[in-house]
Amino acid sequence: MTLCYRVVTLLTTLACACGDRSTTPSDALAGARSLVEEYVLRDSRGDRLSANQWFLESVLFDEPGWDRMTVIRGYTVGSARIQADTVIVPVSYMVIGTLGAPSTGYPAFKSAASVEEREFRVLISTQPFRIAAPSINQHVLVDSVLTRYLKLDKLVL
Repeated sequence: MTLCYRVVTLLTTLACACGDRSTTPSDALAGARSLVEEYVLRDSRGDRLSANQWFLESVLFDEPGWDRMTVIRGYTVGSARIQADTVIVPVSYMVIGTLGAPSTGYPAFKSAASVEEREFRVLISTQPFRIAAPSINQHVLVDSVLTRYLKLDKLVL
């Protein structure tokens, strides 16, 4: 395969991946990353813990009823890249543990500190862009968990 052929193939793929001819590859990357940033921000605040129209309109999958949420200290949204008609946006979560549904009147917390790596796949052939994967449980900042459920202002870990 010649270099010229590879460049033409890449440019054709990028043009097709953007769906709407007025959308450039850089617009697709920025738009998809912005959608994932908004999704992760809203999720980290606890917005997915109850019915929310914004999430219904932003994803292409049905959300199951999760019985555990992941409690996080923070997250980082990485650089987006195009792959066919999808933009991949990596997200790293700094996990503290998981919090389950109350079994005896109190939520059951399981400590499990780690870094969780996820790749969000944003379908850019749809307008507006929609998140196609992954379908993951809620990832909520510890401060949001404390204020929402335990009615505490902060926790020192």
